[in-house]
Amino acid sequence: MCLTAVFMRIFKLSALAIGAALFIFGCAGTGSNPNTAVDKVAGNTNTPAASPQAPANDLAQAGKIYKEVCARCHKDNGEGGEVNIEGKTFKAPNFKRPSMIKDPDSELIEHIRDGGDDMPAFKDRLTATQMKELVQYIRKEFQGQ
Repeated sequence: MCLTAVFMRIFKLSALAIGAALFIFGCAGTGSNPNTAVDKVAGNTNTPAASPQAPANDLAQAGKIYKEVCARCHKDNGEGGEVNIEGKTFKAPNFKRPSMIKDPDSELIEHIRDGGDDMPAFKDRLTATQMKELVQYIRKEFQGQ
């Protein structure tokens, strides 16, 4: 085998390895785990949130959490629908449904905290205050309350 062929083979294998590494690391940053983005947005270090500030600031922070974590399944407009995550397809609920509008805040907070129906639990990622503010954000943005 000539020297040029050896270098070409090494070059091709190197390019393939670099491409695979970029793909893997690129996909790892897309939030395949819905819980990891919360820590980045909420600045959560498993300590309780600071005392509440003005409601607009609280809802702005809740909006960031929603966009980074919830919108992946419930969409930016809150209408949910069919979602495929890690090869599994499920239907995320629509926050605009009359039954969702009628659900008490405590039930929505409980669902965020404990998960269920294919939704992951966020009790280890969000404080009680952040969950409450997230429900207030959903009520205001998608349910006109």
